[in-house]
Amino acid sequence: MAPEPAELEARMAAEAPALRDWLRRACGPEGDDVAQEALLRALQSRASFDPGRELGPWLRTIALHVLADLRRERARLETELDASTLPARDAADRLAEGEQLERALARLAPLERDIVLRFHGRGDSVREIARALHMPEGTVKSHLHRSRRKLAGLGGDA
Repeated sequence: MAPEPAELEARMAAEAPALRDWLRRACGPEGDDVAQEALLRALQSRASFDPGRELGPWLRTIALHVLADLRRERARLETELDASTLPARDAADRLAEGEQLERALARLAPLERDIVLRFHGRGDSVREIARALHMPEGTVKSHLHRSRRKLAGLGGDA
């Protein structure tokens, strides 16, 4: 049974300073932002809170999820920024890399090449590839693993 909104809000208001302090120690200045988002998510998810349990651990768990989400988003943005600030390669470099990749892929067995191209080229999931090729997912994973090892072993010889 979910607690009454006013009761939960009062308990959260009492617990908020401890949560903020804990987050400031754990992650510095961004702790206040994480605390605010955690408290908001807690209010949105109040139906999942068991009023017979301690509120602090529940709020800290939510805060850890918020922090993980924030760091994932930051890493994604940094990756996009890094990619957008890299110097553009000229067409000759891209062509040479493409030819090298084609030679490396040609050394794979047809099934391995198909799986690698579906996974890395088209972005198909292991499950989608397994269904399309009528084989177990574990077999697809094995082919991917072996193919990657072969490609890595080719190095600059391709």
